[in-house]
Amino acid sequence: MTTESKWTLNLINSQITFQVKPLMMVNLDGVFSGFDAGIYMLANNFMTAEVNLRIDSATVSTSDEKRDEHLRSIDFLDAGNHPQITFVSTSVEKSSLDGSYVLFGDLTLKGVTKKIKLSAKHGPTVYDSFGNKTIEFIFSGGISQSGWGLNCDRLIEDGSKIKAEEILITCQLELSNARQRNLQMDLAHKAATGFNESGTL
Repeated sequence: MTTESKWTLNLINSQITFQVKPLMMVNLDGVFSGFDAGIYMLANNFMTAEVNLRIDSATVSTSDEKRDEHLRSIDFLDAGNHPQITFVSTSVEKSSLDGSYVLFGDLTLKGVTKKIKLSAKHGPTVYDSFGNKTIEFIFSGGISQSGWGLNCDRLIEDGSKIKAEEILITCQLELSNARQRNLQMDLAHKAATGFNESGTL
């Protein structure tokens, strides 16, 4: 019998942000307010982690309603036709530099799925007021604008160009181990598939 623990999101203590840097201007920062995440781990070992993340694309905000409407439009996120952005991890590697991890997975944006890698860190295990184990996870990395047909220069009203090809994304997530499930795991099959068959959080 192998213990597989499910860690579920505490939305109120979590955030997902993104950033682009135009030439001759301050950074353009934004957030997504609607998202969900879940992590399964064997024996609370992050090397075995299965990470599932879902973002509601219509909840994008840059504190400018006109710009946000454009972000939700067909020119950018196309939230009407593609209401969700998803990430499903496929493997985890330990970094030799600072004890952090590299998280590999599939990102689906605007109906296009591509493989990406993210830097991953987690804090110590603490207990919340209900006695649940809680951990903060931070996933960060860059995604290509052109890879998903994103054109950030349209977001800049004065016509300034974007300095970098990448859009930087940071997911700061607090998750709690409120429930555990004991399963007889087929580890060979699990390693081959990379994530749980249901794909649910």
